[in-house]
Amino acid sequence: MDSRPRLTFSWLGLAVAPWPALLVVSVLMTGNAKGFSLATFAVVAALGAPVAYAGTSALAVGLFLLGKRRVITRIVSLICGLVLAALEYLAFIYLSWSSGGPDSGPPVDSLLSHILREWNDPLLYAFLGCGVFTALFYDFIASRRPPHAASPAGVTAS
Repeated sequence: MDSRPRLTFSWLGLAVAPWPALLVVSVLMTGNAKGFSLATFAVVAALGAPVAYAGTSALAVGLFLLGKRRVITRIVSLICGLVLAALEYLAFIYLSWSSGGPDSGPPVDSLLSHILREWNDPLLYAFLGCGVFTALFYDFIASRRPPHAASPAGVTAS
């Protein structure tokens, strides 16, 4: 029998889980040879926050619904985070492909060839890494038992 507590929806996890990955990626994208710019960091973080929160919201709802059917393990959380991050990356790659034609016209190559050409893009690995980290961090927060849930209902410690 698995002693792991059932994964429940966590507002705290939803609010906190995207921040570590968002801040790390914002710092990495902001740093350059001339130094660190706080204004650029703020813009990158502000542009990344909706993407991070959209992904975390989809993850939280998906894990909650999946948790009604089966026990959510860390591996399941990891796979869900990886799949959702890949889907978010595909949305960005589609936008890049659809607006990448000559003179802002239609694209000259197929979407599949564009995806295959971009397979080693560092942004792909940033998306996947952030998805995995955020999923595991959300899992950690959501699976914690509150201190009062350890005792049976109606029994108080004296």
